[in-house]
Amino acid sequence: MRNLCVCIVLLVLSSSLALAKPAVSAEAIEKQIEDLKQVILNLSKDADVMQQQVLYPPNVRVKVFVSMDSGQLFELKWVKLELDGKLVSSYMYSEMELEGLKAGAMHELFLGSYKPGKHELVATFNGVGPRGKPYERMTRHQFEKTREEMNIELKIADSASTRQPEFLVQQW
Repeated sequence: MRNLCVCIVLLVLSSSLALAKPAVSAEAIEKQIEDLKQVILNLSKDADVMQQQVLYPPNVRVKVFVSMDSGQLFELKWVKLELDGKLVSSYMYSEMELEGLKAGAMHELFLGSYKPGKHELVATFNGVGPRGKPYERMTRHQFEKTREEMNIELKIADSASTRQPEFLVQQW
């Protein structure tokens, strides 16, 4: 797909050079280059969207996200994700990514294809818990995949009542 984009850009570039007048100003050439850059970016985005639609059609698509609230009781280090007993993703978070999660961002941990039916998700969270001690918890979730796209959120939340982190699973 990217080769097609490159070929189109080269074709556009070569045809514009062939039609160009010899007395073209530097500003005009600069504008053409910027316009071509924008065309390339748009074609690349379109190619990525088409590739995702082909590889992961909505009727089998499963996405898993990680989110967290303020993170006062748990400092996330890494997450490991298993679906139907197979390790499908593990991710170690940087300080910058943690700041983004605490500010409300979501991280797409997994994108894959699963046929409709019953499935099991197991997520293992590792980090530093209350009182600065190493902390590891596992969350297990059974879900029924339908013919619609499925999004699953693994949410890390501080529980004020127990003063412990909670690991919640939400489907949407």
